[in-house]
Amino acid sequence: MKGMQKFEVDCARLRPGVYILQYNYGTTTFDLRFVRPNHGVYLPSPVMHTIEHLGNSYLRSREVHNIGLIYFGPMSSRTGFYLIVSGWQNPLRKESPIFLTIKSMLKFIIDHESGIPGANAGECSNYKEHDLAGAKEWAAKYLHWLKKPHFDYPKIEEDRYEKDSVR
Repeated sequence: MKGMQKFEVDCARLRPGVYILQYNYGTTTFDLRFVRPNHGVYLPSPVMHTIEHLGNSYLRSREVHNIGLIYFGPMSSRTGFYLIVSGWQNPLRKESPIFLTIKSMLKFIIDHESGIPGANAGECSNYKEHDLAGAKEWAAKYLHWLKKPHFDYPKIEEDRYEKDSVR
């Protein structure tokens, strides 16, 4: 049985970047990879939570021309975020509207000063776990990495990791 496209990616060679994970049912899922998997550095949960709130605030705002946002949220691996939009977004390049929107979102997070949208008991199920300073720091790091972006997933070479696989 053929595995999911996500599990065909060689995480050992994956670098921070913006990748197209998949096209499904008229949507495009982007992998906004902030850190290298399995290298001991992961995004702290409060930082991810704050980036999620600020990212959604920006992506749902009137300043962003309609990108067809469906979802923006964290990866459970704490290595980045998923961005799902309606329509087919290909190819991904530095001048692509979606890539420019991602960079604008990061600048919005870096420049944000006035509290965290939705960080209250009525709107957020974990409103006390946020880190605005950390979110700004990680957004700045990621924006710096995107100056020379990686767009193409490294693929797993057949049988390369079979002996190390968890069964």
